[in-house]
Amino acid sequence: MKHCPRCKHTGAWTLGDGRFKCQGCGTRFSWTSVWDSVRLSPESKDRLIESFARGISVYQQRAEGDASPCSKERFYRLARACCAFAEHLHEPISQMVESRPDALSGRSSMRGWAAADRVILIGFQIDATGKLRIPGASSWNASEVVRLLRECAPLGGVFTLPSGRAFASLKLQGGYVVMQRSGSVTMAADFLESFWNYAKQHLQLYRKIPSKFFHLYMGEVCFRFNHRQQDLAVLLRDLLSAVSINEIKPILQGPESLGDRAFFPTNLGQNIGSQM
Repeated sequence: MKHCPRCKHTGAWTLGDGRFKCQGCGTRFSWTSVWDSVRLSPESKDRLIESFARGISVYQQRAEGDASPCSKERFYRLARACCAFAEHLHEPISQMVESRPDALSGRSSMRGWAAADRVILIGFQIDATGKLRIPGASSWNASEVVRLLRECAPLGGVFTLPSGRAFASLKLQGGYVVMQRSGSVTMAADFLESFWNYAKQHLQLYRKIPSKFFHLYMGEVCFRFNHRQQDLAVLLRDLLSAVSINEIKPILQGPESLGDRAFFPTNLGQNIGSQM
């Protein structure tokens, strides 16, 4: 859908030089879809979108010479950004916090919360239509959430609130979000726990995820979960053709372009009951 960058009107005339003129305010603008912005052959893009939908990593395609690994990785990143855009992940969705008390800092043999210097917190909920949504991190209090998770859930686990919102945690190591591999799947008691089990099973394929791109992976998981009964390849092909490359640039640049709230706790003095 072609939106005017000035007034967001969707109607536009096509000009002779390839640009568009907004029917609402008369602004002339250029519009290029994410699909057309990728300089690969249509056949290569079709194969990549099929592989992405099936969960085949770039490393597993290293023997295929239709495109370089860097080009494939960039295409995957664009696809994840489009998923995040479709799921309205337009602001920081997570917060990184110190999780271990100073008194335990020297006990390196401890496991779980006691051994984690930093963790990343994620909140998610069910919207009015019954779909999974990941709200912005500014809507909850990081210090209260980490206290609640330490008391009620293991590191990497999830805690569900009666209000239809849940919070989960993952360990941070350097600049990476660490996914602990597990052969078993915890039985889910509700919809939100089902999503977190689904998310962990998918993210375990990568073992370590760069923290600056973690929001893209969560956008992908959210999109996959909400459309798990549909043909993902067709949906993704249509999505990449309908979204402008300029619309996803802020998402591609990461939390730094959206604000420091993704990394530093805010409103530490507020009570958890008023935030959840």
